[in-house]
Amino acid sequence: MTDVPEKTRVLLPDDEDWLSLFMGMEEPLLMQLALNARAVQEGDEEVWELPPDLDGIGAHQAWGRLFGALPEPLRHTGTNIGRYEPNRDRPAGRYTLYAPDGRWEHTPLYPADVDPHDVAAVAAVLTHFRTALDGTDHTQLGDFLQQMADDWADPGREGNDWQMVEDFTLGLSVWQLPHEPDVDVLLEAVAVASPGGETPERIVLTPTQEDAYQSFMRRVSAAVAGNSPHDITPNPASLSHEEMNDALTAGARLSDSQLKRAATHLLTSTGLSGRGDFARHVTLAWAEVPDTGRALVAEVDLTAVRDDETLYLTGSDERLLNLALSYGRGRPVHLDAYLNTFGHQTAQRVLEAHVIGMGMEGFLTVSAGGPELDKLNALHAELGIGGDDQ
Repeated sequence: MTDVPEKTRVLLPDDEDWLSLFMGMEEPLLMQLALNARAVQEGDEEVWELPPDLDGIGAHQAWGRLFGALPEPLRHTGTNIGRYEPNRDRPAGRYTLYAPDGRWEHTPLYPADVDPHDVAAVAAVLTHFRTALDGTDHTQLGDFLQQMADDWADPGREGNDWQMVEDFTLGLSVWQLPHEPDVDVLLEAVAVASPGGETPERIVLTPTQEDAYQSFMRRVSAAVAGNSPHDITPNPASLSHEEMNDALTAGARLSDSQLKRAATHLLTSTGLSGRGDFARHVTLAWAEVPDTGRALVAEVDLTAVRDDETLYLTGSDERLLNLALSYGRGRPVHLDAYLNTFGHQTAQRVLEAHVIGMGMEGFLTVSAGGPELDKLNALHAELGIGGDDQ
């Protein structure tokens, strides 16, 4: 009686960057290791002398089973990478994944059932590769790696065995991601895309599932890029109100434009930051910001925000957006048409922006105070209501 291997359900992204690395693991490394092992078995003398416990055939077969465990849409993506004429047929089970707003499209995720022993078998080969690169292998494996790198290098360029092994490591990385709570949330979210299921054409995440998605994809991106999550540019829709405001402020500081800083001072006083519909018009990047260091910076298309008919704006936010747009375009701003429509706190913010736009920050300050404001605050306290935030 043959034991059926116990499999673990994992979550895999239909991500071309990762799939390209995974597909590249087979050739030349795993395929050539298997060929060398078979040549040894057949008694050939012209073979590489490799560690006796390096199971080249077993590792290649394990990779093949991992490939077979890929859901059909991922196998379709993987086998089409680098093809001159890719197969454009829609694979069975492919769907589109959306953020909670139903408009922002995400990288689809698919459940897959995998035997952990297969992952371990390929990882064991990687351990041998690293030992060889360190020069402590005492076999010909290091020479084998350099030869494979040279054979597969671009014409006229020397092969890089370290990079080849690094790419192998990154191709394996997604299979080795720790099973954290975000995986459980997402496996439930995309359960209909499981093997043998009836996959719908689209899946829209809930806000809780969106949080899990952002967490999981940050881990995927960090694994595939081989760096820290700090270097991964997040989806703008994943930023909170405070995080978006920080990124907008950093972008304004980086621009070294007083008018842009004035526009941003107004924009960050609205309720737009942290909203998915606003995030559609934002691009993010990492940059060195003066006096801050490496920071996430945001650029927003204010015109697109204003013209987006699906984006709901309160009366106050709409007026602040128009003012910000005026500053952003470098046009004169007539404050008298706005100030009498705002409460004192928002009016103070507008005047602060005007001081910034004039280049007088540090020379002039705007502060709230006076007998009328004291009376208003006393009345609010008596009535048990908060301050005037508008």
